[in-house]
Amino acid sequence: MNEFRLLKKGLFGTSKALDALSEKEESLFLLISDSHNSPQAVDEIILRYGKKADALLFSGDGVTDFLRFFQEEKPKCQENIPPILALVAGNCDETKHLIPPKKIVEIPAALFIETAKHRIMLTPGHRFGVDFSLDLLVQAALTNACDIAVFGHTHIPEYTKISGVTLINPGSISRPRGGSQKSFALLHIKKTCEPKAEFVHL
Repeated sequence: MNEFRLLKKGLFGTSKALDALSEKEESLFLLISDSHNSPQAVDEIILRYGKKADALLFSGDGVTDFLRFFQEEKPKCQENIPPILALVAGNCDETKHLIPPKKIVEIPAALFIETAKHRIMLTPGHRFGVDFSLDLLVQAALTNACDIAVFGHTHIPEYTKISGVTLINPGSISRPRGGSQKSFALLHIKKTCEPKAEFVHL
């Protein structure tokens, strides 16, 4: 496993890795959401794509599927976990978790990450009413100077741009809705280009 420690609420890795991510000209993010107690699916994705990614962003509802990496002595996919792991709490997640040795970990409702001159807002989405409209999410992203918003909650893949904000929902890896398939996404970011999302089906 890459060297991990808690950098701040919901963000794991090292300061060096986080600084390197912010300075990259090009980066790849592994986007997962709504795993809902599907650790085997999480392991499968990380084993296939983890080494290629600069960071893994999880949009909520299944936080324990990732916190177990810090509880198990030898996680199955430890060598493949990206150097930065970002977790936010969905409406089905607890916001506080205990991991060894007796450390309380708080999982926030939103995180912000910078790379290649882009700023990403990571959030579950339910606080912004994404079931009905993306307008509040767009406004929150703009308020926080973000041009990318990664969200979950609906279990339906989404990739659109509104008011200059690229919005990406990777879908659910366990309980797809709206006729969609189980999915996650790869987000390609370059300093001089528009962000591009690639959806992958399980």
